[in-house]
Amino acid sequence: MQIKINNDEIIIAGSIKTIDDGEHLKKTIYLSMSNAIKNRLAIHIIDSSIITSYIINMLLKAVKHDSLHLTLYVYQEDLYELFCHLELMEELNIVKA
Repeated sequence: MQIKINNDEIIIAGSIKTIDDGEHLKKTIYLSMSNAIKNRLAIHIIDSSIITSYIINMLLKAVKHDSLHLTLYVYQEDLYELFCHLELMEELNIVKA
């Protein structure tokens, strides 16, 4: 997994599958949140067709408890369908890219 940060935007390439990936992403998101304008953040998940429950829970916590205004751009159909199945489209503001 590779992460690029561009102001209030995080771009994730590769698969998000290990605990280390999750920890690295969590640190990146919270660091970006502290620098984000009006606590807004866009995350682009380019290649991954899977995501761990750890990441999903961390995103939900950031949105619900830390007042993050998130837009999550999902590029892979399998991952998009997973979010649909979990009924997280509105809560995580998911956009099919």
